[in-house]
Amino acid sequence: AIFKYYGLRLLGTAGSWFLWDIIMYGNSLFSKQVTRQVNEGLGQVEITGYTWLYTAVALPGYFLAAFTVDRAWLGRKRLQTGGFVIVGALFFLIGGIMPILKEPQNTGIFVFLYCLATFFYQFGANSTTFLIPAEVFATPVRARCHGMSAMSGKLGALVGEQGIAQMLDTIGLSPMFYIMGGIALAGAATTAVLIPDSRTLDLEAEDRSFIKAWLGEEGAEKFFQTSQRNADAVDELELQLSQQDLDPHQQP
Repeated sequence: AIFKYYGLRLLGTAGSWFLWDIIMYGNSLFSKQVTRQVNEGLGQVEITGYTWLYTAVALPGYFLAAFTVDRAWLGRKRLQTGGFVIVGALFFLIGGIMPILKEPQNTGIFVFLYCLATFFYQFGANSTTFLIPAEVFATPVRARCHGMSAMSGKLGALVGEQGIAQMLDTIGLSPMFYIMGGIALAGAATTAVLIPDSRTLDLEAEDRSFIKAWLGEEGAEKFFQTSQRNADAVDELELQLSQQDLDPHQQP
C-alpha cells in the first residue's frame, strides 16, 4: 500500500535525501583534501584553519534555517529546492574557474566560494531532508516512510564518501565539482517535482485518504471508529486524572 499510494512521494523524499548526503558527506569529509589540491603550498595549520572556517560558516546557516523555515514566504520545500540550486550553481562556478583558483594568490577566492557553499548546505537541504518525510505521509506509515528516506540518505553518504575519494585521486577537482553540481541540480528537480509543500497538506484528510485506499471503505470506517473510541477513552482518563489533581483527597 505504501509504494502504490506514496511511490512517487517516497521517491522524492528518499531520492533527495540520497542525493543530498552524497554532496554533504563527500565534501565535509574531504574538505581538507580538496583545499590541499587547490593550493598544494598550504601548510597543515593553514588547511586545518580553513577547514574550521568552513564549519564555522555553516553554523549561522543552520540557525538562519531554523528561524525561517516556518515563514510563509519560505517553507521546507522552497528552502530545500533553493539550497540545492544555489549549491549546484556554486559548484559549477568553482569547477569552471578552478584553473584560476589554483593560482596561489586566488586561494582566498576559493575559500570564500566554498564557505558560501557550506553556508547554503545548512540554509538549505541539510535542514530539511529530515523534516519533510515527517510531514508529508499519513500517520500509519509516516515513521516507516521516514525510516526508508533516512536509510536512502545513509546510502548516499556512503556513495559520497567513496565517490569523492575516488574522484580526487583520478579525475581531479574541476570534473568533481561539475559532478557534484549536477547532483545538486538533480536534487532540486527531485524536490520540485516529487515532493509536495507540507504547508498545503491537510494531515487529517491525508490520513483518511490513505486509510481508505489501504483498507477500503468498510475497513477504513472500522479503523476510524476504533480510533475515535480510543481517543475518547484517553480523554476520559485525562479528565479523571485532572479531577484527582484538583482534589487530592478524592478516592480513585
